[in-house]
Amino acid sequence: MNSRIARTLVLAIIGVASITTAALAQKRPDAQSTLPDAEILNLVQHALGEKNIRGLQVAVKDEVVTLTGQVPSLWAEQQAIKTARKTNDVRQVVDRLSVVRGESDQVVARDVARKIHRYVFYTIFDNVDIAVKNGVVTLTGAVTMPYRASEIANLVAHVSGVQQVRNQIMALPVSPYDDQLRYRIASKIYRNPDFWNYALNPAPPIHIVVDNGHVTLAGAVGSKMDKIEAGMIASSTFGVFSVDNELHVG
Repeated sequence: MNSRIARTLVLAIIGVASITTAALAQKRPDAQSTLPDAEILNLVQHALGEKNIRGLQVAVKDEVVTLTGQVPSLWAEQQAIKTARKTNDVRQVVDRLSVVRGESDQVVARDVARKIHRYVFYTIFDNVDIAVKNGVVTLTGAVTMPYRASEIANLVAHVSGVQQVRNQIMALPVSPYDDQLRYRIASKIYRNPDFWNYALNPAPPIHIVVDNGHVTLAGAVGSKMDKIEAGMIASSTFGVFSVDNELHVG
């Protein structure tokens, strides 16, 4: 085969390859293409069902998902929105969900308090205060580990009737000195015969919050004398700079 024929064959092969590549490129779906709205709807509904989130309606138009209806908790609303956003080809999520209202703010506060007190990592060295207005829960106080603040807020979002959670819980600084004070004060209070009835409680009611040597006593006791005595015990503990006695009587 002479060089002219060989060159002609090479050019012909290159031409065929170019045509084939162009044809494949035309047939290959555009990287920006999206699923049809009906398919997106099915995907969102399936994902919500897997998370057991029910009682809401889903609509899709031009890759925009609209969620409507009532959900039992703030957590359910947050999860529904998060799940829809994670679905393939969803461009935007419109939230028209509402959380079922609680019987009253007092009932919501009671249920929130129960949820917090049952939190396995909530100790006598943590203290969270609760305020509820129109279903909006504000959490204040202090905890010894940062993760506890976020986990407590997440637990509260599961409570029926909670419309919003404002998490203002402070994480106390890490301090071996404060740790020693916490255990010394707790030992002196709960080993005192006058406080044995509190020590036997599955959830001991006197909380000891220590921040750089400054002590706050929070929680509840049965009498004014118990409040005074607990404050005196804390004040007499070596290393304590000050004591703020916020124990409630009743």
